[in-house]
Amino acid sequence: MRTWLGIDFGTSGVKAILVSEDGDVVERGHAEYPSSEVGAAHEQQAADYIHAIRDAISHFETEPDGVGIVGHTPSLVLAAEDATAARPVITWRDGRPTAEAERLRGSFGSSLEVFGVDNLWDVSQLPAKLLWLSSNDPQALASTEWLLTPKDYIGFRLTGAAATDAWSSKGLWSIAEGRPSREVFAAAGVDEALLAPVLDPWEVLGTTTPAAAAEFGLPSGCPVVVGWSDAMGGMLGIGAAALPRGFVLAGTSDIVGRSFAADEATKTGVYRVPASCSPIPIDYGPTQSSGASLLWLSRLTGRTPSELVSAAAGAAETDAVFLPYLRGERAPLWDPSVRASISDIAESDGVAELALATMRGVGLSNRHVLDACGHLGAGEPVHLGGSDVGSPGWSRARSEALGVDLVIHLEPQLPALGAAMLARSGATGEPIAESYRRLGADVRVVRAEAAADAAARRRYSAYRRQVAVATGDFSLDS
Repeated sequence: MRTWLGIDFGTSGVKAILVSEDGDVVERGHAEYPSSEVGAAHEQQAADYIHAIRDAISHFETEPDGVGIVGHTPSLVLAAEDATAARPVITWRDGRPTAEAERLRGSFGSSLEVFGVDNLWDVSQLPAKLLWLSSNDPQALASTEWLLTPKDYIGFRLTGAAATDAWSSKGLWSIAEGRPSREVFAAAGVDEALLAPVLDPWEVLGTTTPAAAAEFGLPSGCPVVVGWSDAMGGMLGIGAAALPRGFVLAGTSDIVGRSFAADEATKTGVYRVPASCSPIPIDYGPTQSSGASLLWLSRLTGRTPSELVSAAAGAAETDAVFLPYLRGERAPLWDPSVRASISDIAESDGVAELALATMRGVGLSNRHVLDACGHLGAGEPVHLGGSDVGSPGWSRARSEALGVDLVIHLEPQLPALGAAMLARSGATGEPIAESYRRLGADVRVVRAEAAADAAARRRYSAYRRQVAVATGDFSLDS
């Protein structure tokens, strides 16, 4: 039986799964790599990615019939002609290009109007990184053959061919017009020819070379697809890039959104992945603190996160409302200065109730993004993926926040699973929806109680009032 290798480059390590044609996970692997953090700088070594893949799959006994790769974005690798990196990788967490981000914002106004995607002038995005490099490391740019993301770089090493996809390279690529972002390259004084060719994520980039096969421990001549961002890989793994649905991909922060069968009006406060970049359109946004909120409460109380999740499952009813804005909030507010708060605490509330309120606040922030995407209100289920989302504590917290059925996807590594689906579609030529049908994870449904919707609406109204207080924008109290 054919097998498909999915590789996911996260911010701190690589995860790999080998999936059979009938959807069984045959092998799993994981390896970490370090980051260098000095002040606002956040960099990694591209060579560490290679070592990590080799370590993660070294024990695999079955050879794959195709390879798919997803990875963290917007992170930038300057790849030289010999497929080495001309300098350390600048990751999405790097905060140095603040002046460059302001320059872009002042020069071009709304990136949604110019390039078809909102928020592209943020310090984390590729345009600001390119401008920063042009001023601070022109020698590295002069040695660069291709501007790549981490997953593109690995594809280059595996096949000798360079390519990227439109969504991973947004900002350097105009989603609206399907061309390099000439205005950004001109502002940086960089040749737009450095941007690698833009292909669909499921297109075959090439096959593994004999040298790469020896380097990575893979078979020679194995098809490798272009790949996607890790967020998009997770959306495919949970089925949102194949079928219309609302979803939450839970982690330290959450990826929350809704996919739909046909184009709708562009929403405010979330990203739109158009049909030119995905089999079906998707609206989504990342939150700032999800699991990070539980880690904060763990430090505060001296309880482990697992103990807090267990306590929340058995907590008494509480009206406490928590805003998880410990480090500001991304979607749908995009306000780094807004801060967390907790209100309506009763004398009877203890650690268990505070744990439930904190986790429910995460669920309410999920609801806020889903609301911005136009999902909630129809009683449609929400699909959930990620570590521990199916535990009684988290299921209770999100049920009380969302008030609808929860579809728990049981595969913990959905971005890597999405990468395996890309590999299958590329190698077989079959549509993404068919690869999802064959490889999709098993699910468990948590049914909402009859009165859940009304109770969740009341909690959400209280949450939105607190958002209005936190932001000073009382138009948000609706």
